[in-house]
Amino acid sequence: MSTQARLRPAPVPNPFYSPAHREDASNPRTIAAAVNVRESAITTLAVRGALDAAQVAAAERFRALWEAMGGAGVSSIDPGRIVVDGGKVPDGISQRQIAA
Repeated sequence: MSTQARLRPAPVPNPFYSPAHREDASNPRTIAAAVNVRESAITTLAVRGALDAAQVAAAERFRALWEAMGGAGVSSIDPGRIVVDGGKVPDGISQRQIAA
């Protein structure tokens, strides 16, 4: 484990929760899990109580879209770039990037 990691128990959605059964001790909606609070600024702010659940959900959605775009958006084609034989042809924009 990294020396920079700081683990803290936090409630997370239970991956084994079944809505077909009533919620009780054997079928909880959330469970406690060790979360690295230094993994992202979103996690750090949420643990400190600076973000509510809706803000965390919006930030995580934005982060997923940002990462789908490669973190910097779509790059443009450079017609001045010299193409060499055997070079990789750019794929353009993927369907995941278009959806983002």
